[in-house]
Amino acid sequence: MDLPKTLILGIFTHGEQPLDNTTYSQILTNVPPNMTIHKIDVVLPGVANVSTVENFENIGNNISELINNKKINWDELSSEQVSDLTTLLATTIVNENDNMVSKINEDYNYGISKRDTLPFLSQFVHTSSHPMRILKYRENEEMPDKLFTRIKPGELLNPDEIPENYSGKIVMLNVEGQPDIFEIIEGFDDTPFSGLNVFFEEMGVTNLIVLDFSCNVFQNIKPGTRDARVNRRAILREENSIKIPKKVTDDRSRRLKTRKLLSNFPKIPKKKGGKYIKGGGKYIHNKTKTKTRKISKSRTKK
Repeated sequence: MDLPKTLILGIFTHGEQPLDNTTYSQILTNVPPNMTIHKIDVVLPGVANVSTVENFENIGNNISELINNKKINWDELSSEQVSDLTTLLATTIVNENDNMVSKINEDYNYGISKRDTLPFLSQFVHTSSHPMRILKYRENEEMPDKLFTRIKPGELLNPDEIPENYSGKIVMLNVEGQPDIFEIIEGFDDTPFSGLNVFFEEMGVTNLIVLDFSCNVFQNIKPGTRDARVNRRAILREENSIKIPKKVTDDRSRRLKTRKLLSNFPKIPKKKGGKYIKGGGKYIHNKTKTKTRKISKSRTKK
C-alpha cells in the first residue's frame, strides 16, 4: 500500500493515556525522524468523549467531502499549507461538534439530576466550554503516548441504525477507500500511538495530521476525581498548544475562506485529455509529460 506524504488520520475509538505508576506523569514517545505531527484533541486530558455514532459519522462525512473533492497533491504540501489545513479541519470539527455539545449540556443542566450523573459525563460538561487544541510535534521531539482500543460492533448505541463508516475505527481519511488501521494490522484490538508512528514512518509519511475523537482519560485514574483534575491542570500548563477558533456562524464566509485556501494547494498533474493519473492506491506524478503548479516562495516555509 502506498501512502501520501501528508496523511490525515481520524481516530474514532476508545482512548486512554498511560501514566507512570509512581509519578502519575505521562508516558512519552518520540516523533520519528523526518516526520511532523499535528494533533487535534477534541477533549481535554483526563476527560471522556461522549460523542454519538451520529456525531462521528457526520464529522467523518464532512471532512471527507472537504478533502477528497479537491484533487489535492498530498505529496507536495509545504509545512505552512499543512498547518493551514490543520486549522481548517479543526474549524470544521468545531462547527459540527457544537450542536452535540449544546444538546448534552442542555440535558445535563435541565433534564438530569446532577447528583445522579456519572462522573465522566459531568467532567465532559464542565470542560466543554474550553476550546479544542492543536498540538504540534516536530521530528525527534517527545510527545505523550496513548493507547487506542477498537470499539466493538454494537458497543455504541445506534438506535437509528446509521451506517458506521467511521465509528470505532482508525481511518486514513485521504487515502483511497479510507482503510481502517485495525483491518490492516490484523489480530490486534488496540494499538499505541508510538506503534502508529513506527508504521507510518516505514510507509514514508512525513506530515501526519491526527484528528483524535477518542476519550482522553488517564490510566488508573477515574474521570472527575481530584487526581484527574490535578493531572489535567499540570499537563495544560506545560504543553504548547494552539487554541482552535470558535464556531463560525457565517457559512458563506467559511465556504469562501475554505475555497481560497484549498485553491492554492498543489494539484495532481494531468495527462493529455485531462485525466488524473492513478497508481497503487494514490495519485502519482508523470514528471516527463506534466508540470506541477509551483508554490510561490512567499507561501513556502523555509
